[in-house]
Amino acid sequence: VDLLIEHLFYAILVLHVFWFFEDKTNPKKASNLFTLVNSLPTAILSTIYVIKKDVWYSTVSHSWFLSGMIMEMAYGYIYYPEQMVFATTTMHHTAYLFTEWYLVRTGLAAPFSVYFPQEFPTFVLQVKRYWFIENNFWLETIFGFLFFFLRWLFYFYVSWSLRHEILNDYFYMFAFSGVTFMHVTWLYSWFVKYIKKINNKEFWSNEKGGKSQKSL
Repeated sequence: VDLLIEHLFYAILVLHVFWFFEDKTNPKKASNLFTLVNSLPTAILSTIYVIKKDVWYSTVSHSWFLSGMIMEMAYGYIYYPEQMVFATTTMHHTAYLFTEWYLVRTGLAAPFSVYFPQEFPTFVLQVKRYWFIENNFWLETIFGFLFFFLRWLFYFYVSWSLRHEILNDYFYMFAFSGVTFMHVTWLYSWFVKYIKKINNKEFWSNEKGGKSQKSL
C-alpha cells in the first residue's frame, strides 16, 4: 500500500505538470489530457509485469491508473464540466475507484493489473481525441486491431486463466460480467462505424479535424 500511495503521488505530480502547460481555454482538448498521459504508462508497466512477474510494476501501474481518474474528478467539474458525461466519467471513475480500493484490500490488485495492457487502445483513442483526428485510416485501424486483440482475445485469455479467482469472488465476477458486456457492445459499435467509414472517401485522408467524443 505504501508503494502504491508513493507512486500515486508521483503520477499525480507529473499530471499536474502537464496540466500546468495545458490550454485550459479549450475544454474539449483539455478534457482528454489526463487519460492521454496516464493510459500509456499504465499499459507499459502492466505489460512489463506480465512478462517479468515483478509485483513492483503491477503496483505502480495501479498508481498511474488511479491518477488520471483522481485528477479528472478533481479538475473536470471546474474546467470542463460540459465534458463530464455522467456514465463515462463520474459513474465510471467512481466505480473504478471503489474497485481499486476493494482489490487492494482483498489482495487481488496484482491479478487485476494483468488486464491493464488493454490501456494501449485507450491511448490511441485519446490521441485521436486530443488532437481532434476524426478520420484517419491508420489510427482507426490500429485502434480496432488493438481493441480486438487486447480487449477481446487477451481479455478472455486472462479471464480464463483467472477463472478460479473470478468464480470464487462475487464482486470480481460481477465486475467481469459488466466489463465483458461493455467490450462486446463497444467493439460491435466500432466495427459498424468502421465499415461505414471505409466506404467514405474522406476516411482515406491522412487527417481531418472533428469533434472530440467522450464515448468508449
